[in-house]
Amino acid sequence: MRNGYKGSSRRFATFPGENKHAYLIMAHGDYRCLCSLLASIDHIRHDVYIHIDKKWKDFDENKLRCVVKESNMYYIKRRSIS
Repeated sequence: MRNGYKGSSRRFATFPGENKHAYLIMAHGDYRCLCSLLASIDHIRHDVYIHIDKKWKDFDENKLRCVVKESNMYYIKRRSIS
């Protein structure tokens, strides 16, 4: 249900820019943990910004695309995190 939680009488605004949340995630090598986190915050009102550590050599963006269905997802330029 795009405009509220299924089974709930509460409704949320779905207008662009209204009542949205942004998440910045810094990831460095654990697909399972990252996919679990993304699935738990996936919602039409959420924007997710992901920074993948440059040292994560075998990172595959397609593995995450199939987890996030509702949120807008953006990738930040990869840099090495010390």
